[in-house]
Amino acid sequence: MRTPPSRTIIALSLPLLFMISTGYFISQNTGNPDHQSLKALQRGELLTQQKRYPGAIKQLTLAATSTSQYAEQSHQRLRQLASIEHLQQLSIKEFTALSRSLIEYADKQPSSTFSLLQLWKYGGSTELSIEQRLILSQLIDSQQQLGASKSISSTRVSERYTDIYEQRLTLNANDHIAAQKLVTLYYQQRKMSQMIDLLQQHRNHLGSSEAAGILGQLYLNADNKGAAYQYLAAYSQPRLVRLEKAKKQLSTPPSPQQLKRYHDALSITPVAEKLARLLVTLANTGQPQQRQQRLDQADKILAIIHQEDDISESNTTDAS
Repeated sequence: MRTPPSRTIIALSLPLLFMISTGYFISQNTGNPDHQSLKALQRGELLTQQKRYPGAIKQLTLAATSTSQYAEQSHQRLRQLASIEHLQQLSIKEFTALSRSLIEYADKQPSSTFSLLQLWKYGGSTELSIEQRLILSQLIDSQQQLGASKSISSTRVSERYTDIYEQRLTLNANDHIAAQKLVTLYYQQRKMSQMIDLLQQHRNHLGSSEAAGILGQLYLNADNKGAAYQYLAAYSQPRLVRLEKAKKQLSTPPSPQQLKRYHDALSITPVAEKLARLLVTLANTGQPQQRQQRLDQADKILAIIHQEDDISESNTTDAS
C-alpha cells in the first residue's frame, strides 16, 4: 500500500519544523541579553548565599555590564555587597574573601559601581574593626603592586599602616608584632626617636623581623659587636635559608617567576654582608676556639649571597 504524498511530505517536514522551532526558541531566550543577564544575576545571588564571593562578583559583574533590564539591579546588588554596613557583619574569613573579590573587580572596572578609592576609605573608618581595616588595606596595597593602577600613593599606604599599628599598640602595649611593624615604618619615615623608643621597649621580642635587622645595624654602628651579632644573625638566618631554597628551585633555564623569587630573596645581601664582616672581626678578636667556627660561618654566608654571579653567567651562556 502506497503512502499518500501529503503524508510523506508531512513526515519529512516534521524534523525540519522541530529544528526551526527549537532554534527560534533558543535564539529568543538563551541568546536574549535579558535572559542571559537574569541567569547571571540569579547565579550571582546563589553564589552570594553560599559565600562563594569570587564567583558571585564575576556573575553579578556580567549582569551589571550588560545592556539588559537587569543591569541596574545587578549594580545595586554589587553596591550592597560593597557597603560598609554589609562588610562589618562578616566573619574575618568571609570579609577577606569578599574584599579580595571586590578589590579585583574595582581595579578592573575603573568606572564601575564602586571604586578602589572608596574601598580604601573604608580601611580608615572606625566602623570596621582594626583587623578588618588592616586586611582591607593590605589587600589594596597588594593589588596595586600587581596591577597597573597606582591611585593610592605609597605615602598614604605607609601612613595608613602606621595609624593602624599605633592603634593596636595603644590597645595592647604587649602587641610585639605591631611594635615590629612600627619600627620598620618609623625607620622608613625617618622618625628615629620614636623608632628607638619602640626598639628599647620590645628588643627582647623582635624575633627575625625587619626590626631585628634594624636594631642589629644600630648596634653595629655603635660598635656593640656582641649585640649586633645577636640581632643580625636572628634577622639573616631564615632569609639565607630562603635564598638557598630559591636558588635550588631554579630550573635551566629559569622561569621569570623563579628568577623574581630568587632576586627578591637576594634583598638580604647588604645585611648578610655586614654579618659576614662582623663574624670575621669577631674571629680575629674573640676566643681562639671560636675563630674557625666564625670564619666558616662567614664563608658560608658569602657563598650563599654571591651565587647570583653563577646564575648571571648561566643565563648569559643560555642566551648565547
